[in-house]
Amino acid sequence: MRQQILLTCSYEDHENSPIIGICTNQNCKHKRTFCIACKPQFHIKHSDDLVRLNEFDSWIKSRRQLIEPVNQLIDEVQSFQKSLKCLVGNVDQKNQPDLETLNCSEIEEYINQLILLEQSQVRLIPKIRQLITFQEKLKKEIESLILNKELSENEQLTIQELCYSQQLNSTCLIKDDEIKIEEYKETDKYTKIQIRFSQELKYEDITLTKDQLIAQGDLFALCEPVLPMNLSTKFAFKCHENGIYIGVCRKELIQKANFNPKLNKIGHGAYLIFCDGSVYSHLEKEKNLTNQSFKYAKNDIIQVLVQIAEQKITWIKQSTNEEFSMKLEVAEDLCPCVQLWGKPGTQVEIVDF
Repeated sequence: MRQQILLTCSYEDHENSPIIGICTNQNCKHKRTFCIACKPQFHIKHSDDLVRLNEFDSWIKSRRQLIEPVNQLIDEVQSFQKSLKCLVGNVDQKNQPDLETLNCSEIEEYINQLILLEQSQVRLIPKIRQLITFQEKLKKEIESLILNKELSENEQLTIQELCYSQQLNSTCLIKDDEIKIEEYKETDKYTKIQIRFSQELKYEDITLTKDQLIAQGDLFALCEPVLPMNLSTKFAFKCHENGIYIGVCRKELIQKANFNPKLNKIGHGAYLIFCDGSVYSHLEKEKNLTNQSFKYAKNDIIQVLVQIAEQKITWIKQSTNEEFSMKLEVAEDLCPCVQLWGKPGTQVEIVDF
């Protein structure tokens, strides 16, 4: 299996944030690969043209269907070129016949061909010249596209490698006899808390529904109440779409970052996992922005267990009991949170379990 590639954003002020999608807008002047900071800065006006990495392979296949119509057009152009050569060839001066050797029928056929050539001079040649002019413009556009492709070849190959890696990860089935996952058997020591998404503690574009149990939109949405300091607690989220970060965060730090913190370096205030297996740690530099967790997708329920005394947070994928843990810095403003990214309408729901 190929080693998984983790692309990072090349914009300096985005500080190596992970690439999460591809922009397919024809008029976009910015880089095709984008991170979570690129989206509101460069692509907000054409967000419908953003494609997630896990959907990029399907987008490529849909565009490759255009190859057959183009090939048909090439065949038609070649057929036209052949007909034009045939018309000229039949009356070429080099093939001019000796009229004294022709019968009446052959003379009539030759005269008709000359008349047809004369008509083409009036009716066909101007159109061909227009076509040639258009062809030259089209040729330059094609050459420009080819040049752009060559200039960005390294980046494109990297994207293909990434998508290939993601495809392998998404289609690979883990057999029970290959990996044994120990079931979690100590949930009784955790207190299940009732939480709701906060109307005040969220990015402005996020909307809340179902009595504040569902968040929809982009970037951070925090929950209330904050986690108690004297208990180990548990709660859960259900992913209605892909593109959802899940965990806990420092309320004060996320507010200061306007609910859009830079997750590529420690101190951002969050402890999160993402659906592609990447993890984000406010505390541990060696874990932040690495791929160490399990993967999850639409309809998966992710349990979050916070152990205050042990300073530890654990995520559990309910359908498989896969789990991942990391260290946690205890703080009085620690609260459950999600970060949403994806197409318009991306949702996550607080659920009982």
